[in-house]
Amino acid sequence: MRRLGALLLAASLAACGGDARETGPYVVTLDLGPTIRALADDGTTLDRDAAVERLAGFGPAALPAVDAALGREDAAVRTALVEVLATMDAPAATTRLAAVATGDPDDDVRAQAVVALGGMDAADAVAAVARALLDDRSPNVQRTAAAACGARCTAPNALARRVALALAPPPGPDTLRITGALGQVLHGADADAAARLRALLRERAVPLLRADTPIQARTAAAFLAVDVDHAAALAALAAATADAELTATVRAVALETLGRVGGEESVPAVQAAVGDPTLRLAALGALHALQGRGVDAAPASDRAGAPVPGTP
Repeated sequence: MRRLGALLLAASLAACGGDARETGPYVVTLDLGPTIRALADDGTTLDRDAAVERLAGFGPAALPAVDAALGREDAAVRTALVEVLATMDAPAATTRLAAVATGDPDDDVRAQAVVALGGMDAADAVAAVARALLDDRSPNVQRTAAAACGARCTAPNALARRVALALAPPPGPDTLRITGALGQVLHGADADAAARLRALLRERAVPLLRADTPIQARTAAAFLAVDVDHAAALAALAAATADAELTATVRAVALETLGRVGGEESVPAVQAAVGDPTLRLAALGALHALQGRGVDAAPASDRAGAPVPGTP
């Protein structure tokens, strides 16, 4: 690791005494270089988590040192500094996180800053996530922002970008995170935003639910449109559970969705999935969820004779 020059933190402490002539500042100067270096977590310095906690514990007084490190350290250290800033819970730290989210040269560092900002309500945090969604050059950062937006980022252009990112095949973890975030819009307090999103899904997602649509695009659309075109989305998700072109994770989430919102029409696909070793637990859980909602999902045991969890 290249040598890091000393990063100095000055903390002024007011001393109050009985004699005003003895009252004056005490200045403590700390070299934060070793703590900054420990953020690289190369196994030869202080524990990374302890270093993050120590830096964050100084609060805004550490920001000059953090600023200097953000300008000269490598991506691993800058990623850890994102955690430091997020932990500080101070407006000045949020402002710096917003600058990292929109200006750091490394895609992964920007994405981590976007994730941190997604949990904040400050106006500059929300604005930075929206800028990352609409303007970032990295598709990964855009997808991260689309999920981090949650119930926010509901301007027409922002919703359109989020839907487009969720529909982009192949479906995967990002698809599921963005879909979950858009669900916050659909079921949130902003009725106008929910109406705009429903109209957008009818226009862009529902047409992809046709049986002749390639399975990856059809599945991504089904996750999005289950509240808009219920029957067609459930049919697409049922088909997804049996298609090996999709990942086991996506197929398992399709099963979970069928268990949560499906009806008797979903039972055959869920029962069939019990016989797949990679999906057995998800399928049993879905059968249990269907039965808990009053859907006739018999038989209540899998092919090996194991009962559905929670049944007698």
